[in-house]
Amino acid sequence: MISNFDVIKLKTLLQHFYTLTNIRITVFDDSFVEIVSYPPEISRFCSIIRSDSKALENCMLCDKTACQNVRKTQKFQIYQCHAGLTEVIAPIFLNKIIIGYLIMGHISPYPDLEKGWLNIVECCKNYSLDMVALKSGFVERNYITEDYILAASEIMNSVASYVCISHMATLRNDSIIMQIDNYIYDHLTEELSASVLCEHFLISRSKLYQISEQNYGIGISEYIKNQRIQKAKDLLTQTDLPINLIADSVGISDYNYFSKVFKKSTGSTPKEYRNSK
Repeated sequence: MISNFDVIKLKTLLQHFYTLTNIRITVFDDSFVEIVSYPPEISRFCSIIRSDSKALENCMLCDKTACQNVRKTQKFQIYQCHAGLTEVIAPIFLNKIIIGYLIMGHISPYPDLEKGWLNIVECCKNYSLDMVALKSGFVERNYITEDYILAASEIMNSVASYVCISHMATLRNDSIIMQIDNYIYDHLTEELSASVLCEHFLISRSKLYQISEQNYGIGISEYIKNQRIQKAKDLLTQTDLPINLIADSVGISDYNYFSKVFKKSTGSTPKEYRNSK
């Protein structure tokens, strides 16, 4: 775990979310380990599902896969879990690093109970379950409209931002990703590459790639490029520096190459971007 969570404050926040939405919500850390949920107990439907060892394994895999997908897209996603219910996941960012996830789950999106139940049966056909009890647990789940799910998802996405703004989650100062992020920020004007970082932090390329994928959702070279482009955008709008000096300031001394990379990333040349702001 690269971050510290204030579980007491988080639980109160999740309780408020549940009061508003009546939807269970869970916080996972960056390693997909559950930190806290509200309500703490899972629904009867999910409890029956998890009574089967294969289904339980797929529950864990489903959560992990969802986290991995969001790590790549860096946006919240709505998806169907392996048992047929709807779930929503949102990343928790701190200083552009994904430090955890919020998952909203156990949602029944079926206005027609019988059609919904047929889908549940199909999803769970390979599990050894008490189907009578499972149907009873399914019927207990209140139908939630698509618009309501989307609205709750947007609120949950805001909650993810609030978690860090209110210091309910903080990065550990000794975490390797914190050190790498600070090093990149402090050395943008210099040569930066996977090799440079591996040599400085005494880690392998595969380890560096793993760290970057897990925390940034992208490769380290792309992350460095994005940081350079972001700094260039700031300098273009906040200063009167000549564009060639801005290119030097972000570690891309070749002006033509800088313009090409900048346009590919933003859709505008540096001059066009400056004039549009």
